[in-house]
Amino acid sequence: MDSGGNAYVAGGTRSINFPVVNPIQAALGGPPPAQDYYVAKLNAAGTALLFSTHLGGTLNDAAPKIALDNAGNIYIAGFTASTDFPTVNPIQPAFGGGTRDATVTKINAAGSAILYSTYVGGSLSDTPNAIAVDSSGNVYVAGRTTSTDFPTANAIQPAYGGGVFDVFIAKIAP
Repeated sequence: MDSGGNAYVAGGTRSINFPVVNPIQAALGGPPPAQDYYVAKLNAAGTALLFSTHLGGTLNDAAPKIALDNAGNIYIAGFTASTDFPTVNPIQPAFGGGTRDATVTKINAAGSAILYSTYVGGSLSDTPNAIAVDSSGNVYVAGRTTSTDFPTANAIQPAYGGGVFDVFIAKIAP
């Protein structure tokens, strides 16, 4: 919820007639049964969609997590199997491989433009479980990975530890 009481929701949809209002992406990125993220903003009374959009590529895009900054910009973390997930100003422009990569997307407060959207992942499976943003605009994403080549920078543990999966925490500066 923002300071004006507007509510923001994100999820996954396979619906070809999902209600879009002023969308960044008007339709599913792929044919059903592919799934896309959706992102929507509802007015404070809950009576109208201020914007609603699909976000995704031709394959499955799921489990989006959502956060807002003080300016009302929207941050989405999810995972994708799509090699054509929409990227804008990406840190990692290409799909890392395997079954899924994490994605992080920033949408402006009006819901009219993607400010950045990037893959975050290695060659196996990378799934975000949470997203947060601080007052300086730094984004924090936590999740799990089975990728031995998960991208790291300034890592406390730079190599995959083994076992079922490792936890990752990533910080993306504004």
